[in-house]
Amino acid sequence: MIRLMKLSRILWLAPCFYSLVVHADMTSVIQEAQKAAVAKNRKVATNKLLNAIKSEHTPKNKAKLMETLKSLADVFFTDQGQRLFETAQSMAYESSDTALARFNEALAMEDSNVVILLAMARVQLSKKDCASAETTLQTAGEINPYDKTLRFLRAKSLLCQHKATDALALLKMDPVDEPVANVTMASALYETGNEHEAMGLLQKTASRDASYPESHYWLWKVAEDKTDAAEDQGQKYIALCKNLNLRTRRKYINEPCLCGQTQEVEDAIKAAQKNADR
Repeated sequence: MIRLMKLSRILWLAPCFYSLVVHADMTSVIQEAQKAAVAKNRKVATNKLLNAIKSEHTPKNKAKLMETLKSLADVFFTDQGQRLFETAQSMAYESSDTALARFNEALAMEDSNVVILLAMARVQLSKKDCASAETTLQTAGEINPYDKTLRFLRAKSLLCQHKATDALALLKMDPVDEPVANVTMASALYETGNEHEAMGLLQKTASRDASYPESHYWLWKVAEDKTDAAEDQGQKYIALCKNLNLRTRRKYINEPCLCGQTQEVEDAIKAAQKNADR
């Protein structure tokens, strides 16, 4: 009886011991990764965490590892690297080529910093350089494949490459209810032949945030007949884009091609008005 009681006690305590061992192991991995980061070996640091995440089954521990991963993937190692990054950011909308050059200089000091890589990908997408953006995002994915902005920009890259079906599948894996994500989803729906669903999502988005230019562009674009209502959406898009400022660009930072279709809309409206006057 005494032996049975001792055995039951041991079995009851076993999960506690296991939990302590797992926690200690996780803490050790995090400390090793942090040491590698201090030594400016970002890839070594993040690889340790990625391997631990793959083998971790406890949600709480996995969340802690992923939090540490993001922190080490995004941290700047040098003041000079961060200054170069900030300089590049300030130039991104005025001189994309110069901005990319500064981003590359910053990256040389920052060993695959994901913040820099994502900023570079946005500029490359704004230039419609789909192949370069895809390469940049793949590099970022080797450091932190769980980054939500990375996955979203990957969908943007797929749309840029005219792979709307793949983009839509990726967006549906992790849906986010906010203007840029909704309009991107709507554009993917439209490109895959789901115009009605796209229109519903666009109308909902525009009603919630009328200041987002791309909602109005796609409402104009998706409309089968360029009616007065559709033209009104086009005019709203043009007006918002003419008043575009840095604050608005930062608010919608994950739309690299913000207001990139003004010429298309202006030309179409002018042609429609010319035909109407005949």
